Amino acid sequence: MNDRVSSAPILPRSAEEGTSGYGAVASSYGFGVGGVPNDDARESKTQRKAGFAGFTSTMGASPVVKSLGVLSIFALGAVVGTLGSRTSAGVGVEIKTANLGSSPLVTRAPLTPHSAGDTPPADGATQTPNTVVFPGLGTPEENLEFSDQLSEGDLREERTEARKMARHRERLEEMRLDTGHEAPKEGVKETEKPAEKAPEKPAEKAPEKPAEKPAAKPADTKPDTKPAAKDKDTPGAGAPALEDYEPMPAYADAPYGDEGAGGAGKEAGPGSIADLLKLMNEQAGDPRVEVHAPSAAVSRDNAELLRRVAEDKPVDPNGEKEMGYLRYPNVVGKVVTFVSEGNIWVGSIDGGAAARVSASYSAEALPKLSPDGKQIAFLAQSVDGYEVFTVPVAGGITTRVSYGSAAMKLEGWTKKGKILIVTTFFSPTGLPQLAEIDTHTKNMAVLPFARATGGTQDEHGCYVFYPLRQTSSTKRYEGGEQSRLWRWCASDKEASILTDEAWTKRGSWSPVTTPAMPYTIFFLSDKSGVTNIWSMKLDGSDKQQITTECGMDVMEFDLDVAADEHGAVTGVARVGGSLRSFVVARSGPKKDGPPALQGAGLRKIPITLVSEFRESSIGKLRYPLEELREVSLSEDGMYAALVIRGQIFFTPLLEQLGSRIEQVTGGDGAVRYRHVQFVRSEHEEDNSKLLAMSDASGEYEYVLLERRAGAEMGGLWGETQLTFGGQIKGVMSYSQVSPDGTSLVFDDTNGRISVLNLTKTAVNTFGFKTTPDEKMEPGASSDDVLAQMARMMQGGGGSGGGLGAISHGTTARVTPLGAPRALAGTNGGGLPVPTDDDDASQDDPSKSVRARERSKLRRKRRAFRRETRSEFRRDWRLAHALPRSGSGQSITSSPRSFPGFEQNEHTNPKAKDMHHLRTGGQPLNGGFNDLFGAHLGASGPAPDGSPAGTASTRTVMAGLRPEAAGEYSWSPDGKWLAFSATDETEFSTINVWRVDTGEVLKLTHPSYNAVEPKFSPDGFFLYYFSDQQIESGADSPYGMRGSEPTIVGSQQLMCLPLREGFKCPFFSGDELNPQGQIFDPAVGKKFPTKINLNNIEKRAVPVPFLEKKQYADLHIVNGGSTFVMQMWDGVGFYLIAMDIMSGAVVPIYPDPLGVYVSGDGSVVMIAVEQGLALFSAKALGMPDIDQDALLGSAAVWTPPESWAVTINPRAEWMQMYNDAMRNMRDAFYDPGMHGVDWPAVTEMYRPLVYKISTKSELRDVLQQALGELSVLHVFVSIRSDAPTIAVGEPSACLGASLVVKPFGLEVVRVYDTSGVLAAPDSPLSAPAVDLRPGDVITRVDGVALNASHASLSRVLLGKAGMQVLLEIDQKPREEKDDDETEVLAQLQQGGGGGFMESMMSGGAYASSTSAMGAAGSTTKRGPFANKLPSVRQHADDKVRRNFAARLGAFAGLGDEGIGNKAGAGAGAGAGAGAGNGDGNGSKPGAHPNPAVDRRGVHAPTAGPEKKMISGLKNVVVTPLSHESCSVLKAADALNNRRGYVAKQSNDALAYVYLEDMEQMGEGSSNSFDDFAAQFYPAIRKAGLIIDVRRNAGGNIDTWILERLRRVAWMFNTQRAGPGDTTMQYAFRGKVAVLVDEMTSSDAEIFAAGVQQLGLGKVVGARTWGGAVGYSSNPELALVDGSGFTIPSFGPYVGGKWMIEQRGVVPDIEIANDPVATFNGKDAQLDAAVKHLMGLIAKTPNAEKVPTKPTYPDW
Repeated sequence: MNDRVSSAPILPRSAEEGTSGYGAVASSYGFGVGGVPNDDARESKTQRKAGFAGFTSTMGASPVVKSLGVLSIFALGAVVGTLGSRTSAGVGVEIKTANLGSSPLVTRAPLTPHSAGDTPPADGATQTPNTVVFPGLGTPEENLEFSDQLSEGDLREERTEARKMARHRERLEEMRLDTGHEAPKEGVKETEKPAEKAPEKPAEKAPEKPAEKPAAKPADTKPDTKPAAKDKDTPGAGAPALEDYEPMPAYADAPYGDEGAGGAGKEAGPGSIADLLKLMNEQAGDPRVEVHAPSAAVSRDNAELLRRVAEDKPVDPNGEKEMGYLRYPNVVGKVVTFVSEGNIWVGSIDGGAAARVSASYSAEALPKLSPDGKQIAFLAQSVDGYEVFTVPVAGGITTRVSYGSAAMKLEGWTKKGKILIVTTFFSPTGLPQLAEIDTHTKNMAVLPFARATGGTQDEHGCYVFYPLRQTSSTKRYEGGEQSRLWRWCASDKEASILTDEAWTKRGSWSPVTTPAMPYTIFFLSDKSGVTNIWSMKLDGSDKQQITTECGMDVMEFDLDVAADEHGAVTGVARVGGSLRSFVVARSGPKKDGPPALQGAGLRKIPITLVSEFRESSIGKLRYPLEELREVSLSEDGMYAALVIRGQIFFTPLLEQLGSRIEQVTGGDGAVRYRHVQFVRSEHEEDNSKLLAMSDASGEYEYVLLERRAGAEMGGLWGETQLTFGGQIKGVMSYSQVSPDGTSLVFDDTNGRISVLNLTKTAVNTFGFKTTPDEKMEPGASSDDVLAQMARMMQGGGGSGGGLGAISHGTTARVTPLGAPRALAGTNGGGLPVPTDDDDASQDDPSKSVRARERSKLRRKRRAFRRETRSEFRRDWRLAHALPRSGSGQSITSSPRSFPGFEQNEHTNPKAKDMHHLRTGGQPLNGGFNDLFGAHLGASGPAPDGSPAGTASTRTVMAGLRPEAAGEYSWSPDGKWLAFSATDETEFSTINVWRVDTGEVLKLTHPSYNAVEPKFSPDGFFLYYFSDQQIESGADSPYGMRGSEPTIVGSQQLMCLPLREGFKCPFFSGDELNPQGQIFDPAVGKKFPTKINLNNIEKRAVPVPFLEKKQYADLHIVNGGSTFVMQMWDGVGFYLIAMDIMSGAVVPIYPDPLGVYVSGDGSVVMIAVEQGLALFSAKALGMPDIDQDALLGSAAVWTPPESWAVTINPRAEWMQMYNDAMRNMRDAFYDPGMHGVDWPAVTEMYRPLVYKISTKSELRDVLQQALGELSVLHVFVSIRSDAPTIAVGEPSACLGASLVVKPFGLEVVRVYDTSGVLAAPDSPLSAPAVDLRPGDVITRVDGVALNASHASLSRVLLGKAGMQVLLEIDQKPREEKDDDETEVLAQLQQGGGGGFMESMMSGGAYASSTSAMGAAGSTTKRGPFANKLPSVRQHADDKVRRNFAARLGAFAGLGDEGIGNKAGAGAGAGAGAGAGNGDGNGSKPGAHPNPAVDRRGVHAPTAGPEKKMISGLKNVVVTPLSHESCSVLKAADALNNRRGYVAKQSNDALAYVYLEDMEQMGEGSSNSFDDFAAQFYPAIRKAGLIIDVRRNAGGNIDTWILERLRRVAWMFNTQRAGPGDTTMQYAFRGKVAVLVDEMTSSDAEIFAAGVQQLGLGKVVGARTWGGAVGYSSNPELALVDGSGFTIPSFGPYVGGKWMIEQRGVVPDIEIANDPVATFNGKDAQLDAAVKHLMGLIAKTPNAEKVPTKPTYPDW
């Protein structure tokens, strides 16, 4: 056992070991100054300061061994000094140095183990010159022999130690020191000198090809090299099991082929420390392998995009990729008007430059030329909708035509010069209708159609319109909300349908007529699959297809008002984003046939826009933090990576480290980066690295971003691509890189959990690097040497912190990873990336030469290493004999590698994986086949051919639902991964994946939800949140509205000890068991994470001092003692910190935007409105710390106010298009994309993105492209960056139906909203107003309403929510009771002298209102205390005096306030006489002649028993906003229908209306609340009509269906009163459901459920036809926050897809015709009433509870 004492690892395992181990080489092993042994130290103190004294002292003080280029500090100590004392202790190295500067003579000691008491080797022992042997790096034979001498525990430890040494041995044997031959010691035989044998012959040939190969090859030396003896202590001797082992060749004598055998290498060696250090630097090495992945690839489309958005962009000869996206064309003569950039333009139908005729910042649309071609009418966005404006074609001032019109579309001009619009202003249910606006009077009149989404007036004065146009962007639509053309003339009783379903299931819309062909209607239809122009006669016959587009749809079109001399009519159409002209004429020899397309069809109009394209210009985001999407903290928490608009920025978070914000990525917006995280490294010489996903290649791939160093500091970071081939698609959530740097796990939209193998990439910093070793340049001075060695001692330059420039002219830099590191020949900004040769200064030829030599040397080194690796072989038995880790897995070159991944490397195999490839057998103890067994859906081994340094993916689990997994947490040793996953029970469970075997183990039961697992830092515990202990919000099924158990969303924090026998840290202990412990993470690192499954779920216990609430964002810091999480406090989430031992909870911050923890757990950061706040984790764990102190300790990072992020909109728009098409492909519910060739669709619409110049136009492109899927739930929402300034002021309403009269507006109906939840009351129904039908509003704020230019909507503009004064001509009505007036007067005056008077004259109210401004008063405050005078008191007095005067009260107010009786009578009398014309006490507001009102109408004479009042009066009201007005009208219409049903059924039926199917909470739609408010009071009705017409959908269908399915199977009664059902609120009547073409989504599912479950009949029209539900996961959002819905959930019944593109077909089909419905008839509602009344007549009283039986006589 003692023989192995000297086999200590080269690198210490901790700082403590470093101070007493090899980190203190200079002081521990007898070194003198400059490396001279102490026994020979004869230099003076001054001399000792020269040489390398500072170097050795630095080494001695270093607590951790640092890397010297590619050679460890121990290797440096072995070469510099004589390890005299260490030699006797078993160190196999002896270096003799006569004095400083002489050549060291290196000999190799015997390979037998030595103990501290061993003597030098005896004579005859073999000594090998030119070899340095390190402890523990003996031959494999020694390892086997020593392993037999150890116990099992020691053997396991030795194998772990030797695993690290094996890697060093391989590296060091490749890099032997060429210091010449040492004379053999006395007693050593000549035959035992291997160096004198064969190596000299190949060495003579080496100079011939110095750069091609090493000096000698194994094949050349092996036949001639025969060991003299087969002794176990002799190198090369071994057991028969090692016969295939080939010793390393003697290539190290001239590793780069620069010296021959007889060259300088045979001299005495380096003559100085500088020479020695130089030699070491050239030939020593970092034990890690230098690996480089290929440069990041740029797709062809992205490369083309970068060219197109560049300042010197090429001109597209066809104009297809030039800006100018033209929409909504209209033509008269040669003039064409259209919309682009959100403004109105005018151009020529022949092409050329177009002029902008409107330039507001409002959104403008739908221009229509007047028939004479002089005016353009268009819509402009107002505050609460769109309004109509006109502008001269020649340019001029715009004129506003409408006010508060609620316009939706502008359809054109009528024959009388009116403007035809679509508006919701007149519809009580918010349906679109056609209306005409008089451009002179500004009055608006509705046409008699209940619904009209668009239309036109033909040449005969009739109207051609289409009631419906479904709002989804889908194409080839065949659902119920189909567009059908109708025609109506004034003499018609009802409109006639022209394009019924018998002609096509698809739609027809956008009718256009022209005087040139007065008997023809042109329209659009997708009957053929692609939208084209069609024609038909006025009666709908003779339908003909005019155009034959087969790619993109014809989106809009128009025809000229006149024909040419040949009878041909010119038209203009929009296809894609361009305008095209065409000519139609009647066919046949006599030109009397149907219209036909003439000439070559649609011809592109070459219109160019003379515009600055302001929205597409490169701009700045002035507030970048508002666009922050992701944040990643560095390992130490000192740096952050920010993702803003898809670009990554790197910044220090503390001012001590600098404040510069670096832009890491480029791509000019064409590339999006996401899922960024820091790459952890324990090597200080490594540059900062980030791992992220990039779509530069056209698919999302993982890339490594590495910070450049030296001269390239400040530029974009280097970028290399780690994955290829689009194997990563639809990533939803992901893990951090495993602690061993080998794995990253993610889940995707295909329901897979996959692992990304990073084992052989630069992300695995334990085994690989990207920065090459520094080499000394030829001719470097001693200062250069010392400077370089100092840098090497400090871990190198260029790593975090901004250390780039190095003294003495030497610049540290990152070698480009492969080829150029940015995007395919650019640095991300469009500039070429300099190569190695370009770095040299053009002004200094010597530097250029040195740079070329340096580059040449690097290439030689790489080629040399590749060759040696490819030639190095070992038998699989040797690999099997190498030491193994405690888990039994095969060792690899990296101490933390991922087992099994190495077998598929593209590079030539190494020793650790040769046993896979040479034998063809399975790897021992694991590998991919074991890791991903068939039970996990593994697809077999990965194919070879992956580029070096790249990653591959494998499946961990499959068959899950999308978004079912996530919340990943690695164990400290990286051997286990915990995550949550939802199974078929829809409960979330905690699972762990065992990396070495591939097993997935379920730790919790799927009977409750367990989420957010987190390993403790020591690996002994797993914490998670659980709702296992559920609580109900109800204690009985009996209660108002069917009380049901509402499960409160409460959670507990659970602690799960992973090993049996462990207690959680908060365990208080008992007499037999000790108190719980918190284990030091350093202790945990000494033991692998182990999970004992025996009774594992029973070991989980809740943390006792956390109350049951909802929690999120769990983090564990301070070695496992402090837990940081967010807690729901009833209002929002509050960030808290909890001590796991004491249970102390400290609140930190309310509603943080994000919570982040550094990799080492030392820093907790939260995102707040001000910036990023950093807390020390230690501060969170301090006992008794309060919130104020904690917040005060935070360091808040805020960016400089001048910081802005550059955005290239055109590049970003294309990226958004690409992202949208990818996301739809990856998340659409049908992987086959409904049979659509999705790549072809993507490419077809891609050119349109080049044409757009505003982001709103991108919405149009996406709608066209995504609509190709022919699925309904596709809606695009694009967020605009450009400022939009709405025109005008907000409109308002008074909440009544009004008609125009000569003197004002007469009240027809005041809207009634009683009984409707969340509906506002009409301002005219307020108690103090009380307007009734017949009253006339004559003035508003003094403006008379009888003038034609002063409409009510115009007068009320901007007055919503403000008080206005109305003058009312009141219709005669019965006078109020005198008592009421007198009581009101007394209350207002406070005449009773009671509490009200004291309050108004200085009581509590005065106290509160006079507090401001009374700071200097010392008067005591209280309800009846004396107060200083206040202006509020004066205002109160004035109000009371005015009110008393209006009431004509006998008690008045004097100057001294209430109680001045002397002046009361005079004041009252004067007021009464002045206000009413008489002083006899006539009531306020009475007309001077009560019998005649202002209209000259005589009021009916009242009998003596009634008093009537009428005449003018003033009232104050507060108008409602446009939105509130819409709710008000809808509620009134609901009450009308409810009353109609009650009247028609003699109150036997109840009516329930649901506007949507959403339950969104306070302040939003709450449809279940609406249902409950209407359903439960009607529980004993004989019948129930549930109206879901115009219902937009939601998700509460199951709730309603469940209520309707309740069955009354038993009854009970009390001694008095009616009986009841034991199943409370079980409806026993008949049910009918009303649907129409606008019944959508979840409302359709509800109606289908009623049919499928047999609950009732469905009455009405076929529904919308969209039931594939959509997903809105934030991961699928676009880079700027825009988004679109992705149909993700497809319903089916009985093996057939339900509803989609068909709708629900009613049991009783009936349509509501346009004109009849406008006139008040509701045929569908009548049919439902008739149906239910017929059922009730068949089974009368079926809904009643049976009468109770006779009481028992027991």
